[in-house]
Amino acid sequence: MATLQNNAYLREENLLSLFSLNRLIVPEIQREYVWGNNTDVLTQFLNDIRAKAEPCSVCHHVHAAKSMNVGFLYSYKPNYVKRSYERILDEYLIDGQQRITTLFLLLLYRASVEDRLSDFLAIIRAYDGPSTIAFNYKVRNLTQRFVLDLISWTEKMGKKAFDFVDSMDDTPSWMLDDYLTDPTVMAMISAIKVMRDVFKDDDNYYFDFLLTNIRFWHFKTEATSQGEELYITMNLRGEQLSDNEMTKARALPQDELINHGMDWESWQTFFWRNRKKSVENPNADKGFNAFLACIEGYVSFFKGKAYKANIFDITSAMWALQYVTGNDVKDGNGNTVFSNNFRKELETKYNGLYTTWYDNFLNDIWTIIDKDSIDWHIDNYKLSKDAEARTLYNNSSVARNASMLIWPWLYYFSTLAPSQQPDDDVLIHLLHLYYVRFHCYQRSSTTIERVVDNIVKYYRDNDSIDNSEAGDDDADIDDFDHLFSEEEMLLFKLCGKDRTAESIAWKLQDLPYFIGERKLGGYTIRNFIRKEVGIIDWAKPTESLTALYDFINTLLPDGNADGGNIRPKGDCPWRADAAA
Repeated sequence: MATLQNNAYLREENLLSLFSLNRLIVPEIQREYVWGNNTDVLTQFLNDIRAKAEPCSVCHHVHAAKSMNVGFLYSYKPNYVKRSYERILDEYLIDGQQRITTLFLLLLYRASVEDRLSDFLAIIRAYDGPSTIAFNYKVRNLTQRFVLDLISWTEKMGKKAFDFVDSMDDTPSWMLDDYLTDPTVMAMISAIKVMRDVFKDDDNYYFDFLLTNIRFWHFKTEATSQGEELYITMNLRGEQLSDNEMTKARALPQDELINHGMDWESWQTFFWRNRKKSVENPNADKGFNAFLACIEGYVSFFKGKAYKANIFDITSAMWALQYVTGNDVKDGNGNTVFSNNFRKELETKYNGLYTTWYDNFLNDIWTIIDKDSIDWHIDNYKLSKDAEARTLYNNSSVARNASMLIWPWLYYFSTLAPSQQPDDDVLIHLLHLYYVRFHCYQRSSTTIERVVDNIVKYYRDNDSIDNSEAGDDDADIDDFDHLFSEEEMLLFKLCGKDRTAESIAWKLQDLPYFIGERKLGGYTIRNFIRKEVGIIDWAKPTESLTALYDFINTLLPDGNADGGNIRPKGDCPWRADAAA
């Protein structure tokens, strides 16, 4: 494995070397700068920088030698660059635009506050002409003009140059109307406002810290065709590259590096927005790493150990995650690519009915992803020739149980054509069935494909459920030898596609007594809904299920089951042993 010292194409560079030795150009193909509009992302990023700097309370200078590596910066030389021996050459950015733009603006802002503007202008080569500036939008004329105007205005006004961001009703005379319609320009203005809010023009000196201690891993992709170059050690101490960066190096095809690099950055932003604050998760890497590991586990389980997730597997899985979790996702032009339409569709289809299970389902997903504690490598004994494969499979019970929550819908989305939208009815029932299985400790990973195919046929194609025996190989389906449990089949027959009846049954299943207890949920309800028991009037499923829910809920003290037992509360004469 190559070491960092011997690698000419991946270097850890601080802002000083990046701006001194490169002319970083944001190409037209790159999405707009958007971090200025994502105040939660930007504020956290800036607060992290302040916290890392730790300026002295006496002299206000930053003495700590601690560096802060903020990730990868991918670039390539455009075709018109022929002389590689020149000291400064154009480098088009593939990935890292959001971070480098933010840091460029922050450096300019702090230079004005700390009276270091002449140093800043020298570092970015502003005196050599507009086309030579170290961070450049020269192929996006309007944005480039704004940056140049902003720099000139800062030269003239010093620390007062940025006062206009607080009130766009009183803008400088150079502020063109066209700037106000440029998404990147407006995001830059918003970013500067956040910077002023975070740093508050205080007396501390951050400029030198930003220049020398903020670092990127700068990867010049034109210098090598081998993505494996990124499998080197992260720094001289031997720290490894983050898992998602190593996967990125292997999975991204060289001929589509630019487009997929932009996708990758948007995915990282997605995980940052959705990370659970209650979990120890200071950045997007942990969640992204966990989900990529989940994808790797999924594809190797169903396709064989030798198979590694490629960019198309990852793209499909990210489409699924963004769709299922119902968050707004926009492209570089501000257009909504994914929205919360699925949640809206669920609430429309089940208007006024029980949908709380879906919020619980989302919480379960993000808890698993953000903890990043699952070893998703599960040996599929059906694909393995190893005699011990079945034992290894059985020993992966935690991961198999977790697979119930994610792998079914990854498989469903993988069956869709790129232009095909998922069937929301299929998805709703698929998610709920496996949400219950997850909480009831079901863990039949080997049957996922067949179960999902049946759900699709039943809800999309109006076909019947095939509950043929799974066979001896699938003995891990605890207590039953079919694809669907007896309770699941009873609910298919009892509720059919009646959403009101379904909703009440789902609400019943979500009671603490029935869910979350090994051997209880997913089984116990069947004892109430079997025809021979006589509790449910199968001709009136909605009314009967409602009465059953109300009756059982009165027996749960404070809405909970103590140790899995139903106990009467108040003066209710019903006793659990009598029901037996």
